Amino acid sequence: MEVTCIKCKHITTLPLEITLVDFACPNCSTHSSYKKNPNGEIIKHFDYGYDRKIGLNVGQSGELYGVQYTVTGMLIKRVAGTYYWKEFILDGANGERAFLSESNGHWIFLQEEQTEYDVSDLPEKVDYQGSIFKLYGNEKTTLAYAEGVFDYALPRNYQTMTEYINPPYILSFERDEEGQTLFVGKHIPWRTVEKAFKISWMPDRGGVGVVQPGMVNFINTVLIFAITALLLIFSHIFIYRDKVQESLLIDRLPFSTYGQKPYVSQSFEVTEAASTLLIELNADVNNSWAYVDVGLVNETTGAEEYAGKDIEYYHGYEGGENWSEGDSNAEMNLCGVAPGRYHLVLTPQKDSSDLITTVVNISVTRNPPSKRNVIIPILFMALAAFGIYKWAGYHERKRWEDSDYSPFDE
Repeated sequence: MEVTCIKCKHITTLPLEITLVDFACPNCSTHSSYKKNPNGEIIKHFDYGYDRKIGLNVGQSGELYGVQYTVTGMLIKRVAGTYYWKEFILDGANGERAFLSESNGHWIFLQEEQTEYDVSDLPEKVDYQGSIFKLYGNEKTTLAYAEGVFDYALPRNYQTMTEYINPPYILSFERDEEGQTLFVGKHIPWRTVEKAFKISWMPDRGGVGVVQPGMVNFINTVLIFAITALLLIFSHIFIYRDKVQESLLIDRLPFSTYGQKPYVSQSFEVTEAASTLLIELNADVNNSWAYVDVGLVNETTGAEEYAGKDIEYYHGYEGGENWSEGDSNAEMNLCGVAPGRYHLVLTPQKDSSDLITTVVNISVTRNPPSKRNVIIPILFMALAAFGIYKWAGYHERKRWEDSDYSPFDE
């Protein structure tokens, strides 16, 4: 259809037919009514300076949720003369109608619903189809600007808009002298709108949208972490249920004896696949260090595996404070030890200037239950959950900071 502006003669073209009741010219911002006069009569001229940079204009088409829509109208509404947002009217070829609301770069997709629910007394909560929505706003709105073809009369006076939210969903009740209309909406990612209508420029996003969901759902994340923690615990129990913990070696290695030659342990048998050897070391180092070279020798194949471990402990007083680093205890794990007959070759060393440390104590245990593999992931998930909780709280406070009905203490 084509509509010619009765003032500037600009022609607005749409790829579908709309019953012409009101028309707002995109060229000269003239608002005309065709409700009583089929030739049209001028109602007013919008003096709001609309920035067309957004690139979503009347006549533009795009597909959302499987429906091909055309932008047939655009409204800019305001609250208290200072806060503005845009509403785009979308019509489909088969009578479908929807709305896109944009505010501070955040988008909401809405559709009109029939309801007899009366919110004029501003209940704090609304139960809509089994979901609880909280009162977010109740404002008087006016029309600051419009353009496009409308099959209804644009509001001439104030409207009352009452909003209830349950992110990412929203209930928007609009009331005027004609009655009440309910719009049910949900947050829609800006990239979805950009892709659907092939928009070359999108407005910058600021703050938190009214129903913008958080990046991470806290409740779902905690449930996933809890299930993961249980799986880790049960896996740990399952893995170690048949593992036999065995002490293979407890001994003292004097530096005077084994500082010049290696210590060779008694032979021991490993019968289980992928066994773990825990080697615990202790030396009375004091502002000094010791080192133990550990060799695991397979007596059947002759294969050798070597590793080393430092034992360091330093401390002092500097700048009015005591400091320390290191420890006199150390441990290491030899993992994935295959079945076979083995012995250990240990060579201890120490700082040549250290005359106090005389011995290294060593303990070797086969298949110790490694709780660290369970505790560390659970601690990490607990810290992550706490961080997500704090972020979710910050996100919600930002969402409600412009509402007169915020559940947070000011």
